[in-house]
Amino acid sequence: MEDGITNKDGISFLPNCYNGQNAIVVSTSKGVHTWLNRFPGDTQNVFTWKTGNIRRGDFNGDGITDYTDAEGNIYPEIQNGMPPEPEPVRTYGSNGVVFEVNPY
Repeated sequence: MEDGITNKDGISFLPNCYNGQNAIVVSTSKGVHTWLNRFPGDTQNVFTWKTGNIRRGDFNGDGITDYTDAEGNIYPEIQNGMPPEPEPVRTYGSNGVVFEVNPY
C-alpha cells in the first residue's frame, strides 16, 4: 500500500487521481472533498469521501490503483488516473492495517 502524502492536518495529496491530474483531499465543514488546485483558490469539489486520510493501493488485485479512507472504506478505481467509484465497496476496519492474504 502506498500513502498519498498526508500532513498533520489530514490533508492528503493524491498524484494522478482525477482524470490524470494531481488532487488534494481536504476535510471541510461540508465533508471530505477533493480539490484539483487548477488555479489559486480553486476549491470546487470533484469527489467526496466518507472520511479523510486517503491511502492508495491495489486492494482487489486488478493492477489498478484503489483508495481507502481512515475508516477502511475501499473505493476501487476503474482505470488508472480516473476517479474512483463514488461509493466504497467494502471496509476492512478502522485500525489502518492492510495486508495481503494468499490462500493455500
